[in-house]
Parts: sequence; structure tokens; C-alpha cells
Amino acid sequence: MHFKVLSTRDATNFSNKLGQGNWIVLFYSNSCGHCHQMKPEWANVVKKFKSPSSNIHIAEVESSYLNSMRKPPQIMGYPTIKFYNQGRIGAEYKGERLADQMINFAMSNSNSSKSNSLINSKNANTLNNSNNSMRFKFPSFANPQLIASHAMPRFNRISNFKPIVITGKSRTLVKKRKSQTKGKKIKKSKIRVK
Repeated sequence: MHFKVLSTRDATNFSNKLGQGNWIVLFYSNSCGHCHQMKPEWANVVKKFKSPSSNIHIAEVESSYLNSMRKPPQIMGYPTIKFYNQGRIGAEYKGERLADQMINFAMSNSNSSKSNSLINSKNANTLNNSNNSMRFKFPSFANPQLIASHAMPRFNRISNFKPIVITGKSRTLVKKRKSQTKGKKIKKSKIRVK
């Protein structure tokens, strides 16, 4: 399904349709030069998902009708592409404005929305005993080879890393920071562990 929001009425109809299925949505402005440059690439994305058999729907929302939507998203600039699953914003596209990359973005978010579910104490055993696979998302600065092998990534920037250590029976929480370990005592604080 391909849906264009070009009026106030379209915006309210689209708000209702957005809650049904997976949507990749282009938010654009008619006065935006980048939006006009992206049109040929976006047309290829529309061709890919326009078929009735596709589980991903396409929408285009012109900026002047954004506030007519029931829950208008926050848009910082144009063009902006967002993925919605059952009306919830799943992700915002941050890549280059190339059709193949936008298609991969939509397909990967569509697949992850099918397999992502919360694991709690009630369903942990059924998940453990079933043949469900789990998907992991890594930060964009993680090593691509580690991501491909599903290994735990090592991050290049660890300046903000604050390890927390809980010691045996004393239940003392020790926080170490890089700046605190250079000739200074380590800050300790007592916590209660339930």
C-alpha cells in the first residue's frame, strides 16, 4: 500500500492506518532541496514495497500536514524517514539517501519487529525450550566482523565506561572511574541488595 498525505483529511486517515502493520514513512517538505534530490531513490523504494504482497507499507507526509496527524512525530529536519510497527516508531533512518540502503533498513526493521519480544520470568522457560532465534542490535560504532559473527563487540571509545563491581557478603558497591584511579582513593558506597 502506498499512501500520500496531501491534505488534513489524509493526515487523520493516515493516523488510523499507521496502527496497522509495518510502515516506512518519508516526511518531506516541498521547499526542501534535499527532498527533491532524493525523489528518484525514494521512487525505487516505493516500487519495491508497492506490491500488495509486501508486508511493508509506504507513506509520504508533506510537512504542512504534519500537525494534522493524531500523534505528530518530532521531525528535526527534512527529509526524515521513520519506520513504524503497529503505530509505534521503531527507528529513524540515518544512512545515505540510497534506495538499496533504505530498502535494507525497512526490511531489517520489519524482521526485527517480528522476532523481538520481551523476555520475563513468565515466558523465559518457553523461550528456552522452543526453537526461537534471538536478534541482537549493536551500536553503530561496533566492529562489523564481530556483528556478523554475533560476538560481543569491543568498543573503541570507553572513556564514559563506568564499571560496577559488587563484592561478596559486604554488599559494597565500588564505582571506578578513570579519573578517580589516578592517585586517588576509589569511591565506595554501601547499597542494599534485596
